[in-house]
Amino acid sequence: MKGRSVKVILGVSAMALAAALASHASAQDINMFDPRFEAKNVCDYIAGVTGSGPFTYSTTGLAAGGEAVTRGAIDLDGDGTDEFIMTPGNEMSEELSFAIKPDGTQTPLTEAIEGYGTGTRFLPFHGRWYLVNSSTSYGAYVLAAYSFAKGSLKPEPTCKFDNETKETMAQGVDGGAEDGEWCAATALSDAAAYRLKPAATLSAAQKAALMAQVNADGLERPESAGDIYKPTIGPFAGLLLWKAKIAPYLACTGSTFTIIADDGAGGYKLAPGDKQKELDLLQGNEGFYNTSCTPDVEIFETKGRFFVERYWGGGKQTDDHQLIHSIQELKDGKTQEICAAYFEVTPKVTWMSPDQPK
Repeated sequence: MKGRSVKVILGVSAMALAAALASHASAQDINMFDPRFEAKNVCDYIAGVTGSGPFTYSTTGLAAGGEAVTRGAIDLDGDGTDEFIMTPGNEMSEELSFAIKPDGTQTPLTEAIEGYGTGTRFLPFHGRWYLVNSSTSYGAYVLAAYSFAKGSLKPEPTCKFDNETKETMAQGVDGGAEDGEWCAATALSDAAAYRLKPAATLSAAQKAALMAQVNADGLERPESAGDIYKPTIGPFAGLLLWKAKIAPYLACTGSTFTIIADDGAGGYKLAPGDKQKELDLLQGNEGFYNTSCTPDVEIFETKGRFFVERYWGGGKQTDDHQLIHSIQELKDGKTQEICAAYFEVTPKVTWMSPDQPK
Protein backbone atom coordinates (compact mmCIF):
# COMPACT_ATOMS: atom_id res chain seq x y z
CA MET A 1 0.00 0.00 0.00
CA LYS A 2 1.29 3.48 -0.85
CA GLY A 3 -0.98 5.82 1.04
CA ARG A 4 -0.43 9.41 1.97
CA SER A 5 -0.31 10.47 5.59
CA VAL A 6 -3.47 12.18 6.81
CA LYS A 7 -3.09 15.50 8.62
CA VAL A 8 -6.13 15.60 10.89
CA ILE A 9 -7.33 19.03 11.95
CA LEU A 10 -10.22 19.22 14.42
CA GLY A 11 -12.05 21.97 16.25
CA VAL A 12 -11.38 24.83 13.83
CA SER A 13 -13.64 26.80 11.51
CA ALA A 14 -13.96 26.23 7.77
CA MET A 15 -12.28 29.59 7.06
CA ALA A 16 -9.38 28.74 9.35
CA LEU A 17 -9.04 25.41 7.59
CA ALA A 18 -9.04 27.12 4.22
CA ALA A 19 -6.29 29.48 5.33
CA ALA A 20 -4.24 26.62 6.68
CA LEU A 21 -4.60 24.69 3.46
CA ALA A 22 -3.66 27.67 1.32
CA SER A 23 -0.40 28.00 3.22
CA HIS A 24 0.76 24.48 2.48
CA ALA A 25 -0.48 23.58 -1.01
CA SER A 26 1.10 20.27 -1.80
CA ALA A 27 3.57 19.95 -4.66
CA GLN A 28 3.92 16.19 -4.23
CA ASP A 29 3.30 14.07 -7.30
CA ILE A 30 0.36 11.89 -6.28
CA ASN A 31 1.25 9.19 -8.84
CA MET A 32 -2.38 8.70 -9.91
CA PHE A 33 -3.41 5.12 -10.57
CA ASP A 34 -3.02 4.27 -14.28
CA PRO A 35 -6.51 4.77 -15.78
CA ARG A 36 -5.90 1.89 -18.17
CA PHE A 37 -6.13 -0.50 -15.25
CA GLU A 38 -9.56 -1.78 -14.38
CA ALA A 39 -11.11 -1.06 -11.00
CA LYS A 40 -10.54 -4.69 -10.07
CA ASN A 41 -7.55 -4.00 -7.82
CA VAL A 42 -9.21 -1.64 -5.36
CA CYS A 43 -12.55 -3.47 -5.53
CA ASP A 44 -10.89 -6.77 -4.67
CA TYR A 45 -8.91 -5.11 -1.91
CA ILE A 46 -12.08 -3.75 -0.26
CA ALA A 47 -13.83 -7.09 -0.70
CA GLY A 48 -10.94 -8.79 1.07
CA VAL A 49 -11.57 -6.94 4.35
CA THR A 50 -14.25 -8.69 6.39
CA GLY A 51 -16.40 -7.24 9.16
CA SER A 52 -17.38 -9.01 12.34
CA GLY A 53 -19.94 -9.07 15.13
CA PRO A 54 -21.77 -9.12 17.47
CA PHE A 55 -22.49 -5.41 17.30
CA THR A 56 -20.84 -3.50 20.15
CA TYR A 57 -20.97 0.14 18.94
CA SER A 58 -17.38 -0.15 17.70
CA THR A 59 -16.03 -0.06 14.15
CA THR A 60 -15.15 -3.14 12.14
CA GLY A 61 -13.96 -4.10 8.69
CA LEU A 62 -12.42 -1.32 6.62
CA ALA A 63 -13.64 1.25 9.16
CA ALA A 64 -11.40 -0.20 11.87
CA GLY A 65 -7.66 0.25 12.14
CA GLY A 66 -7.37 3.83 10.90
CA GLU A 67 -6.45 3.15 7.27
CA ALA A 68 -9.70 4.59 5.92
CA VAL A 69 -10.40 8.00 7.45
CA THR A 70 -13.48 10.20 7.92
CA ARG A 71 -11.73 13.56 7.87
CA GLY A 72 -8.37 15.18 7.37
CA ALA A 73 -6.25 17.14 4.88
CA ILE A 74 -5.80 14.99 1.77
CA ASP A 75 -5.35 15.59 -1.95
CA LEU A 76 -8.63 13.94 -2.88
CA ASP A 77 -8.71 14.99 -6.53
CA GLY A 78 -4.98 14.54 -7.22
CA ASP A 79 -4.36 18.13 -8.35
CA GLY A 80 -1.39 18.61 -6.02
CA THR A 81 -3.29 20.67 -3.42
CA ASP A 82 -4.88 19.29 -0.28
CA GLU A 83 -8.58 19.62 0.41
CA PHE A 84 -9.85 19.36 3.96
CA ILE A 85 -12.40 16.58 4.21
CA MET A 86 -14.90 16.95 7.00
CA THR A 87 -18.27 15.72 8.21
CA PRO A 88 -20.36 18.19 10.24
CA GLY A 89 -22.40 17.05 13.21
CA ASN A 90 -22.01 13.93 15.28
CA GLU A 91 -18.61 12.25 15.00
CA MET A 92 -20.21 8.83 14.64
CA SER A 93 -22.95 9.64 12.13
CA GLU A 94 -20.91 10.69 9.04
CA GLU A 95 -24.17 11.94 7.52
CA LEU A 96 -22.74 14.24 4.84
CA SER A 97 -19.12 14.77 3.81
CA PHE A 98 -17.66 17.99 2.39
CA ALA A 99 -14.38 18.89 0.73
CA ILE A 100 -13.09 22.38 1.54
CA LYS A 101 -10.67 23.97 -0.95
CA PRO A 102 -7.94 26.39 0.19
CA ASP A 103 -10.09 29.31 -1.03
CA GLY A 104 -12.90 28.23 1.33
CA THR A 105 -15.13 26.67 -1.36
CA GLN A 106 -17.14 23.77 0.05
CA THR A 107 -18.17 20.88 -2.18
CA PRO A 108 -20.61 18.23 -0.92
CA LEU A 109 -19.27 14.76 -1.69
CA THR A 110 -22.07 12.41 -0.70
CA GLU A 111 -25.44 14.06 -1.31
CA ALA A 112 -25.83 12.63 -4.81
CA ILE A 113 -24.54 9.12 -4.08
CA GLU A 114 -27.10 6.46 -4.94
CA GLY A 115 -28.14 4.37 -1.95
CA TYR A 116 -26.03 6.54 0.35
CA GLY A 117 -25.45 5.08 3.80
CA THR A 118 -24.26 6.99 6.86
CA GLY A 119 -20.74 5.54 6.85
CA THR A 120 -18.35 7.55 4.65
CA ARG A 121 -14.60 6.95 4.71
CA PHE A 122 -11.71 7.81 2.44
CA LEU A 123 -9.26 5.07 1.51
CA PRO A 124 -5.78 5.63 0.06
CA PHE A 125 -4.87 2.98 -2.49
CA HIS A 126 -1.95 3.02 -4.96
CA GLY A 127 -1.51 6.78 -4.71
CA ARG A 128 -5.18 7.56 -5.15
CA TRP A 129 -8.04 8.32 -2.74
CA TYR A 130 -11.37 6.49 -2.84
CA LEU A 131 -14.64 7.33 -1.13
CA VAL A 132 -15.98 4.13 0.45
CA ASN A 133 -19.62 4.17 1.51
CA SER A 134 -21.09 1.80 4.14
CA SER A 135 -24.61 1.41 5.50
CA THR A 136 -23.55 2.79 8.91
CA SER A 137 -20.50 4.50 10.39
CA TYR A 138 -19.48 1.21 12.06
CA GLY A 139 -18.45 -0.25 8.70
CA ALA A 140 -19.53 -3.90 8.53
CA TYR A 141 -21.69 -3.51 5.42
CA VAL A 142 -19.87 -1.86 2.50
CA LEU A 143 -22.15 -0.48 -0.23
CA ALA A 144 -19.90 1.09 -2.86
CA ALA A 145 -16.59 2.77 -3.65
CA TYR A 146 -16.01 5.91 -5.73
CA SER A 147 -12.95 7.51 -7.31
CA PHE A 148 -12.21 11.06 -8.47
CA ALA A 149 -10.84 12.29 -11.79
CA LYS A 150 -7.84 14.60 -11.53
CA GLY A 151 -9.03 18.08 -10.59
CA SER A 152 -12.61 16.93 -9.97
CA LEU A 153 -14.47 16.39 -6.70
CA LYS A 154 -17.33 14.53 -8.34
CA PRO A 155 -17.47 10.93 -7.04
CA GLU A 156 -17.34 8.46 -9.94
CA PRO A 157 -18.69 4.93 -9.28
CA THR A 158 -15.88 2.39 -9.12
CA CYS A 159 -17.45 -0.68 -7.56
CA LYS A 160 -20.64 -1.82 -5.83
CA PHE A 161 -20.99 -4.52 -3.21
CA ASP A 162 -23.39 -6.94 -1.66
CA ASN A 163 -22.48 -8.60 1.63
CA GLU A 164 -22.68 -12.16 2.90
CA THR A 165 -23.27 -12.67 6.62
CA LYS A 166 -22.23 -15.91 8.31
CA GLU A 167 -23.59 -16.58 11.79
CA THR A 168 -22.10 -19.07 14.22
CA MET A 169 -23.92 -19.71 17.50
CA ALA A 170 -21.79 -20.77 20.47
CA GLN A 171 -21.97 -21.09 24.22
CA GLY A 172 -22.50 -17.72 25.88
CA VAL A 173 -20.47 -16.30 28.74
CA ASP A 174 -22.94 -17.66 31.31
CA GLY A 175 -23.80 -20.94 29.64
CA GLY A 176 -22.87 -24.17 31.40
CA ALA A 177 -21.02 -27.09 29.92
CA GLU A 178 -24.36 -28.80 29.29
CA ASP A 179 -25.44 -25.85 27.13
CA GLY A 180 -22.43 -25.79 24.82
CA GLU A 181 -23.49 -28.52 22.40
CA TRP A 182 -27.08 -27.26 22.32
CA CYS A 183 -25.96 -23.69 21.58
CA ALA A 184 -23.62 -24.79 18.82
CA ALA A 185 -26.50 -26.63 17.12
CA THR A 186 -28.99 -23.77 17.51
CA ALA A 187 -29.29 -21.49 14.51
CA LEU A 188 -31.99 -18.89 14.08
CA SER A 189 -34.21 -21.32 12.20
CA ASP A 190 -33.77 -23.98 14.90
CA ALA A 191 -34.61 -21.57 17.71
CA ALA A 192 -37.76 -20.59 15.86
CA ALA A 193 -39.14 -24.09 16.39
CA TYR A 194 -39.15 -23.52 20.17
CA ARG A 195 -40.86 -20.12 20.11
CA LEU A 196 -44.18 -19.81 21.91
CA LYS A 197 -47.25 -19.19 19.80
CA PRO A 198 -49.66 -16.36 20.78
CA ALA A 199 -52.28 -17.43 23.31
CA ALA A 200 -54.70 -14.66 22.30
CA THR A 201 -55.02 -11.57 20.13
CA LEU A 202 -56.22 -8.17 21.33
CA SER A 203 -59.27 -6.65 19.74
CA ALA A 204 -58.93 -3.22 18.18
CA ALA A 205 -60.61 -1.61 21.20
CA GLN A 206 -58.43 -3.49 23.70
CA LYS A 207 -55.29 -2.52 21.81
CA ALA A 208 -56.33 1.14 21.61
CA ALA A 209 -56.99 1.21 25.36
CA LEU A 210 -53.54 -0.23 26.11
CA MET A 211 -51.84 2.21 23.73
CA ALA A 212 -53.60 5.09 25.50
CA GLN A 213 -52.00 3.93 28.74
CA VAL A 214 -48.59 3.60 27.11
CA ASN A 215 -48.84 7.09 25.58
CA ALA A 216 -49.89 8.71 28.84
CA ASP A 217 -46.32 10.08 29.08
CA GLY A 218 -47.04 12.36 26.11
CA LEU A 219 -45.01 10.49 23.49
CA GLU A 220 -47.03 9.36 20.50
CA ARG A 221 -46.17 5.79 19.52
CA PRO A 222 -47.59 3.94 16.53
CA GLU A 223 -50.23 1.28 16.97
CA SER A 224 -48.54 -1.98 17.90
CA ALA A 225 -49.30 -5.61 17.26
CA GLY A 226 -51.91 -7.28 19.42
CA ASP A 227 -50.49 -10.70 20.26
CA ILE A 228 -50.59 -11.97 23.84
CA TYR A 229 -48.35 -14.80 25.06
CA LYS A 230 -48.72 -16.91 28.20
CA PRO A 231 -45.61 -18.82 29.37
CA THR A 232 -46.20 -22.13 31.13
CA ILE A 233 -42.86 -22.51 32.91
CA GLY A 234 -40.19 -20.27 34.37
CA PRO A 235 -40.36 -16.94 36.22
CA PHE A 236 -43.26 -15.58 34.14
CA ALA A 237 -45.46 -18.69 34.11
CA GLY A 238 -49.14 -17.79 33.99
CA LEU A 239 -48.58 -14.10 33.26
CA LEU A 240 -49.88 -12.34 30.15
CA LEU A 241 -47.12 -10.90 27.98
CA TRP A 242 -48.11 -8.40 25.27
CA LYS A 243 -45.65 -8.20 22.38
CA ALA A 244 -45.35 -4.77 20.76
CA LYS A 245 -42.99 -2.66 18.68
CA ILE A 246 -41.03 0.07 20.46
CA ALA A 247 -38.81 3.14 19.94
CA PRO A 248 -40.62 4.38 16.81
CA TYR A 249 -38.42 7.48 16.62
CA LEU A 250 -35.36 5.35 15.90
CA ALA A 251 -34.46 3.70 12.61
CA CYS A 252 -33.63 0.49 14.46
CA THR A 253 -37.01 -0.13 16.04
CA GLY A 254 -37.31 -3.48 17.79
CA SER A 255 -39.91 -5.23 19.90
CA THR A 256 -40.64 -5.85 23.56
CA PHE A 257 -42.83 -7.92 25.85
CA THR A 258 -44.91 -5.98 28.35
CA ILE A 259 -46.81 -7.61 31.21
CA ILE A 260 -50.54 -6.87 31.22
CA ALA A 261 -53.47 -8.02 33.33
CA ASP A 262 -57.24 -8.36 32.98
CA ASP A 263 -58.88 -5.06 33.99
CA GLY A 264 -62.13 -6.75 35.02
CA ALA A 265 -64.12 -4.89 32.38
CA GLY A 266 -63.37 -6.91 29.28
CA GLY A 267 -60.06 -5.22 28.59
CA TYR A 268 -56.49 -5.17 29.79
CA LYS A 269 -54.23 -2.86 31.77
CA LEU A 270 -50.48 -2.46 32.08
CA ALA A 271 -49.08 -4.32 35.07
CA PRO A 272 -45.77 -2.68 35.97
CA GLY A 273 -43.77 -4.01 38.90
CA ASP A 274 -40.82 -6.19 39.82
CA LYS A 275 -41.71 -8.85 37.26
CA GLN A 276 -41.69 -6.27 34.47
CA LYS A 277 -38.28 -5.07 35.63
CA GLU A 278 -36.99 -8.65 35.50
CA LEU A 279 -38.47 -9.09 32.02
CA ASP A 280 -36.87 -5.85 30.81
CA LEU A 281 -33.49 -7.04 32.09
CA LEU A 282 -33.93 -10.29 30.23
CA GLN A 283 -34.92 -8.51 27.02
CA GLY A 284 -32.08 -6.01 27.30
CA ASN A 285 -34.34 -2.97 26.96
CA GLU A 286 -36.63 -0.67 28.88
CA GLY A 287 -39.79 -1.56 27.05
CA PHE A 288 -41.79 1.29 25.56
CA TYR A 289 -39.50 3.78 27.30
CA ASN A 290 -36.34 2.57 25.59
CA THR A 291 -34.09 5.27 24.11
CA SER A 292 -31.54 3.23 22.17
CA CYS A 293 -31.48 0.69 19.35
CA THR A 294 -33.34 -2.42 20.39
CA PRO A 295 -33.42 -5.90 18.83
CA ASP A 296 -36.49 -8.00 18.26
CA VAL A 297 -37.28 -10.48 21.00
CA GLU A 298 -39.00 -13.85 21.13
CA ILE A 299 -39.74 -16.16 24.04
CA PHE A 300 -39.51 -19.93 24.01
CA GLU A 301 -39.54 -22.91 26.30
CA THR A 302 -37.44 -26.02 25.93
CA LYS A 303 -35.58 -28.47 28.15
CA GLY A 304 -37.93 -27.43 30.97
CA ARG A 305 -36.50 -23.90 30.90
CA PHE A 306 -37.74 -20.44 29.82
CA PHE A 307 -35.63 -18.29 27.50
CA VAL A 308 -35.75 -14.92 25.77
CA GLU A 309 -34.17 -14.79 22.32
CA ARG A 310 -32.74 -11.48 21.13
CA TYR A 311 -32.10 -11.17 17.39
CA TRP A 312 -32.39 -8.83 14.39
CA GLY A 313 -35.87 -9.90 13.30
CA GLY A 314 -34.93 -12.29 10.51
CA GLY A 315 -34.40 -11.63 6.83
CA LYS A 316 -31.22 -10.42 5.13
CA GLN A 317 -28.93 -8.37 7.33
CA THR A 318 -27.83 -5.03 5.86
CA ASP A 319 -26.95 -2.98 8.96
CA ASP A 320 -24.42 -3.34 11.78
CA HIS A 321 -27.16 -3.07 14.40
CA GLN A 322 -28.57 -6.36 13.07
CA LEU A 323 -25.46 -8.30 14.07
CA ILE A 324 -27.05 -9.62 17.22
CA HIS A 325 -28.45 -12.98 18.27
CA SER A 326 -28.37 -14.34 21.80
CA ILE A 327 -30.41 -16.56 24.09
CA GLN A 328 -30.94 -15.27 27.62
CA GLU A 329 -32.19 -16.91 30.81
CA LEU A 330 -33.14 -15.46 34.19
CA LYS A 331 -31.38 -17.07 37.16
CA ASP A 332 -31.62 -15.78 40.71
CA GLY A 333 -32.95 -12.45 39.42
CA LYS A 334 -30.00 -11.95 37.07
CA THR A 335 -29.78 -12.20 33.29
CA GLN A 336 -27.59 -15.03 32.02
CA GLU A 337 -26.32 -15.21 28.43
CA ILE A 338 -26.66 -18.90 27.61
CA CYS A 339 -25.90 -18.73 23.87
CA ALA A 340 -24.38 -15.99 21.73
CA ALA A 341 -23.78 -15.66 18.00
CA TYR A 342 -20.64 -14.49 16.28
CA PHE A 343 -20.78 -13.00 12.78
CA GLU A 344 -18.51 -12.63 9.79
CA VAL A 345 -19.52 -10.15 7.07
CA THR A 346 -17.82 -10.55 3.69
CA PRO A 347 -18.25 -7.92 0.93
CA LYS A 348 -18.89 -9.33 -2.55
CA VAL A 349 -18.25 -7.25 -5.66
CA THR A 350 -21.44 -7.06 -7.74
CA TRP A 351 -20.29 -4.43 -10.24
CA MET A 352 -17.10 -2.62 -11.14
CA SER A 353 -16.28 0.14 -13.56
CA PRO A 354 -14.47 -1.02 -16.70
CA ASP A 355 -12.04 1.89 -16.31
CA GLN A 356 -10.92 4.54 -13.86
CA PRO A 357 -11.49 8.25 -14.50
CA LYS A 358 -8.31 10.02 -15.61
